[in-house]
Amino acid sequence: MSNRLWLEVSRGGAAGAIPLTEIIIAASVEPTAGNDLAAARQKVGDRLCLIGNIDISHVLVDGTREEVTTAVEEAVRDSAGGGFILAPTHTSSDIRIENIRWMIDAARRIEPR
Repeated sequence: MSNRLWLEVSRGGAAGAIPLTEIIIAASVEPTAGNDLAAARQKVGDRLCLIGNIDISHVLVDGTREEVTTAVEEAVRDSAGGGFILAPTHTSSDIRIENIRWMIDAARRIEPR
């Protein structure tokens, strides 16, 4: 027996297996690590809901309102094609509440597709 995790999927009655670890790794996107949300979306398609991707090393710590707004717009654009939950990449006591408010405000201003 393999020590790999597998996710059984079914589409239109045809069953197949996709390595769960492949999906999880593809979805682990963190902008400060040089990862690309658009590339992750392309790889996993609409099979997965992505979460996060607003940088906590700068944007939510000491970024300007414009930088926060740009980061939100880019994350929403790059995650198009499947579910997405806008959130910081991680939690940190360095995140400024004002920047979180800017993040929420920017998200509210985006027109639904």
